[in-house]
Amino acid sequence: MINIDSVKVECVKADRGAAVVGASLGLHKRMRAAGAITLATFAFTALADAQADTTAAVTSPAPQVAFATTQVDSLAPMDVHPGTSLSIVEQLRYGHFLQKPLDDSASSAMFDKYLDSLDPARAYFLAADVQAMEKYRYALDDALKRGDLQPAFEIFNRYQAQLVERLEFLIAELDQGLERMDFTLMSPWTSSGRTYPGQPAGANSTTSGASV
Repeated sequence: MINIDSVKVECVKADRGAAVVGASLGLHKRMRAAGAITLATFAFTALADAQADTTAAVTSPAPQVAFATTQVDSLAPMDVHPGTSLSIVEQLRYGHFLQKPLDDSASSAMFDKYLDSLDPARAYFLAADVQAMEKYRYALDDALKRGDLQPAFEIFNRYQAQLVERLEFLIAELDQGLERMDFTLMSPWTSSGRTYPGQPAGANSTTSGASV
């Protein structure tokens, strides 16, 4: 049998993105204690990128670790977050040098950047997940203006659930023995142009003209 604790340790060592995963899977209480340094803060950072109309690719490595044997609680906004949201949105709307509006266009850009930051290799979200979350594509701007962070947390919690499910599957496969795997095969892999599982080949988004 695979020692789950050892798997956790080795995975954390092997992946620089473990800090992000740790915050979401088992160490999220520390993230909550950090106050404004939360998922909400990332959402505002993504909004700032959208306001500046940047096209720079996300360079942070994708989180690849989950704790399969631990019950993972869903995250929810803290009481302080709505006020923080309104304050940051106010600064972005009126203090940003480009003075771009927080509208449906910015909401769509933020939606794309947020999903891409969580799952850049499109390895966790299913096409059905993304389709279900499309209801927020043009609603994030209005939500942020109200101090409502529930959409961002709902998306993150869906990602977290998929992450845990994926690791549970992988550990179950390992428990059946590594001898079943052929490590002599050369199997090139690239994340470029990948679609979400369950999405037709060649389709790069769930909506026409949008790139998630």
